[in-house]
Amino acid sequence: ISVDGETAAAVAERAAVPVIDRRVLIDELPSALSATFAGAVPGEVIGPWEHAGQWHVMQLRGKLAPSPQSSALRERAIDELLREQLDRYTAGRTERHVEL
Repeated sequence: ISVDGETAAAVAERAAVPVIDRRVLIDELPSALSATFAGAVPGEVIGPWEHAGQWHVMQLRGKLAPSPQSSALRERAIDELLREQLDRYTAGRTERHVEL
C-alpha cells in the first residue's frame, strides 16, 4: 500500500502509531463495518473509523472463503446452532419430543 507515494509503514511511523498485521473474521468487526469489509476487494483501504476510543484504518490484504475442513469454523457453527436452539427453548418456541 502507498499513501501519497509513501508506504503504510512510513505513514504510521510519522503518525507514531503501530502497524498491526492481523486476521479477522467479518463477524468480529463492529457491525457497521461488516458490509464494508464484505464488499471490499483485496488492496482496498477501509476507514478511518473510531472504536473503543481509537481510530483505525485497515487495508484488506486478502479474503478466504469458509472451508468445511476448518475445525475453528465448524466449532463456531456448532456454538451458534446451540446458542440459537437454547434461545428458542428459553423463548418457549422449542418442544421437547423426548424426556431429557
